[in-house]
Amino acid sequence: KGDAADHRSDIFSFGSILYEMLNGERAFKRNTSAETMTAILNEDPPEFAIKTGAIAPALERIVRHCMEKQPGQRFQSAHDIAFELESLSSISGTTAAPATPARNKWFRPAVAALALLAAGLGLGAWLKPSNPEIHPKLHRITFRRGTIWNARFTPDGNLLYGAAWEGQPIELYAAQNGSTESRSVGAPGTGILGVSASGELAVSTNFELEGFESSGMLARAPLGGGAPREIADGVEYADWSPDGASMAIVRRVGGKDRLEYPMGTVLYETAGWVSHPRLSSDGKTIAFIDHPFERDDAGSIATVDQSGNKKTLSEQFVSAQGLAWSSSGNEIWFTGTTSGSSRELRAVSLAGKERLVYLGTGTLTLHDISKDGRVLFSRDDLRAGMIALAPGEKKERDLSWHDWTVPRDLSNDGKLISFDETGEAGGETGALYVRSSDGSPAVRLGEGRAPSLSPDGKWVLARAPGAKHELLQLPTGAGESRTISTGDVLAQYAYFLPDSRRSLEVGSVSKHGLRLWIQGRDGGKPQPISPEGAMVRRRQCISPDGKQIAARDPEGKISVYPVAGGKPIAIPHTEVGEEPVQWTADGKSVLVGKREVPARVYVLNIASGDRKLMQTFMPADPTGLFGNSSPTFSSELKSYVYSYQRITSDLYIVDGLK
Repeated sequence: KGDAADHRSDIFSFGSILYEMLNGERAFKRNTSAETMTAILNEDPPEFAIKTGAIAPALERIVRHCMEKQPGQRFQSAHDIAFELESLSSISGTTAAPATPARNKWFRPAVAALALLAAGLGLGAWLKPSNPEIHPKLHRITFRRGTIWNARFTPDGNLLYGAAWEGQPIELYAAQNGSTESRSVGAPGTGILGVSASGELAVSTNFELEGFESSGMLARAPLGGGAPREIADGVEYADWSPDGASMAIVRRVGGKDRLEYPMGTVLYETAGWVSHPRLSSDGKTIAFIDHPFERDDAGSIATVDQSGNKKTLSEQFVSAQGLAWSSSGNEIWFTGTTSGSSRELRAVSLAGKERLVYLGTGTLTLHDISKDGRVLFSRDDLRAGMIALAPGEKKERDLSWHDWTVPRDLSNDGKLISFDETGEAGGETGALYVRSSDGSPAVRLGEGRAPSLSPDGKWVLARAPGAKHELLQLPTGAGESRTISTGDVLAQYAYFLPDSRRSLEVGSVSKHGLRLWIQGRDGGKPQPISPEGAMVRRRQCISPDGKQIAARDPEGKISVYPVAGGKPIAIPHTEVGEEPVQWTADGKSVLVGKREVPARVYVLNIASGDRKLMQTFMPADPTGLFGNSSPTFSSELKSYVYSYQRITSDLYIVDGLK
């Protein structure tokens, strides 16, 4: 296009070579040179030919990443390519489809050869005096199979991290700088939140996960070992002040996430959620990620000062997790992406100027940056799926569609599932689907999130893409779509009532917490029926006669709210953290459960609070599971669908990033 060529042109050429090696033909083969040049400039490489067999999706992503049209979107150095290829060669059994014997014969040698070729390309680029490169050095810290939940540098330059290995509960581990060996230094169920300048730890005991959000008992503990001293329960995140005298914390109160600093002083609150708060070196500014919707990691980078003045520094990313101040203190580094789930390492200045720091394949999560500029991040493989038992069948089947399949509803007869895809395949907007529980292919309905079914299964009600005050009503078969305004209410979930003429919405108005609303399908103004802090996540929490709603109340227990309004009735003997799952057909009991692994469902009598265990649900492989929802059942409780979420991680230290 007439732009100056640099080392990234070599990376494009290298990608073209990889493509031809793996596919058996050139990516842009045309009849004339002019046609070939036009294809290179304007067309994406064709899909890999079927005749090549099972090409690992990660390897195909590497090839396409090399061949991005815009140089800034390619790998930024040959070292990055070599690292990705070397990491790929160590993967065993983590792809969606099992490797065939034929594939095993060539896959690892081919990847190793390609890594050497990439290294050779890097050497050639390094030898060019007109284009010197500074390559970051990556040191892998962990090798076990499981999930890294948080990690920090200690003042002496060593590491602490919380990990759940091989399906076991999270534990706190310590690792020496430069070593690949780690030792457990905390009781099971303990995660790291922060490390003070003097080496005192902020830890989370009774660490629990709810979607991407975690909470537990905040405690202080000495770095050298000793019993933690409990401070406050229900804390999601914490970070030390520079002098180690106080902490900034995040916790949920009254349906809103609150950022407090010092503890007890509210600087910012939202009906969504706040993650990864980090104090600046002078203690005057807190950087954090502001997420508008609960259980959704879309968010933007923001700061707040000690007077409560909040400033948004970035656009909203489709996925944003992990944040730290740069070693210079002039930028905030974070990991986020504008499409899909493959987060990149980025930086934003306090003036709002963004830049790309490190671009690799897969999903990165930033954990910490040391004073000397070393970066601590994990490379995560994220998957969500759904498991269902269809009517008349005795064996469950995995009905996952793409990479982040989350079931949202099941028809009353158990035959139709509505779900969304909000990962890499779902793109920036998320995608809505329905699928038969018998395993028939899924049908894409449109863009959006959180689709619930009408009682007759002919419609879905879903959240519109973006932070809009709108709902989408889409047909599952023939019919016309419509958009429904929710007025001042930003709805996170919406469900048809049994009469299909009204809907229950979980949403908030500006500067207020989530609550329950009833709105007519004719688009009338939503009317509140609960205090702030009430939550419903399933259509089946509406009673069969449509007159009552079983919901988690502001105290975290379960109450019954009249649809017509009025005083709620607390169900006795419910536990904090339990959620209503479904009413029984006689209206005398509700099914309840927690988001835990394994998921246990109880039948709870509304009048007496007596309970009995109904069933336990668990995927066959527990490794990396961080979410396992209670099922949604058919009306007769004989069919069901439930979701699971899995992250497997490797932890790295990176030197040389600027």
